[in-house]
Amino acid sequence: TGQVQPLVAFNTASPPAAPIVKTALEDMASFLGGSPVYGNGYAALGDRDLVLAVTEHLRARGVDAKPEEVVITAGSQQAIWLAVTMLASARRPVALESVTYPGVFDAVHAAGSRPLALPMGPAGLDVATSIKLLRAARPDIAYVTTFHNPTGTALSDDDARLLLEAAAALGTTVIDDRTIGELSLDGVDRTPFAAFGTGASVITIGGMSKVFWGGLRIGWL
Repeated sequence: TGQVQPLVAFNTASPPAAPIVKTALEDMASFLGGSPVYGNGYAALGDRDLVLAVTEHLRARGVDAKPEEVVITAGSQQAIWLAVTMLASARRPVALESVTYPGVFDAVHAAGSRPLALPMGPAGLDVATSIKLLRAARPDIAYVTTFHNPTGTALSDDDARLLLEAAAALGTTVIDDRTIGELSLDGVDRTPFAAFGTGASVITIGGMSKVFWGGLRIGWL
């Protein structure tokens, strides 16, 4: 046709900026209903309106979140770093998918821990084998991505429940990385792990950079 097709970058799991971002940046004052500049710009405990918005976002998806449980971070990468380095130790490994988001490895090494690879199959995480590995190694943390980065697969509710029940019995904290969990290509939302009510300790991670724009370095746990 002679038309130049746009390049699609496969080295980053992030779409172009959402239209609402362009609208906001063109006239921030009108978008926010007034001047966007107030106070000294620092909010040590997180901006209250943002914390409440994240809490509402989580509760709408079945997570019984409370504002005092939400930590705002400089992107989801910082949320991953904080969660892993807070909970991991040199005594036990950090379980994660055998193919996973590479940014998690720096946090694992910084915590003095080591990765434990959970096997992946054509349909995603091999849950049955992963549970056997969890029982053998009893890791402090199991880090799982929704949707899986980079394959795009996702656990079924039944498999997720089995994994969470095993983690609960072992005292393993599950980090549910939902950074790209809002980008369902098949239109089917996946249930957050914290919404299953299995008794497992779950840290839910999310952010705005994948959904809205990479320049919005806002995340939460």
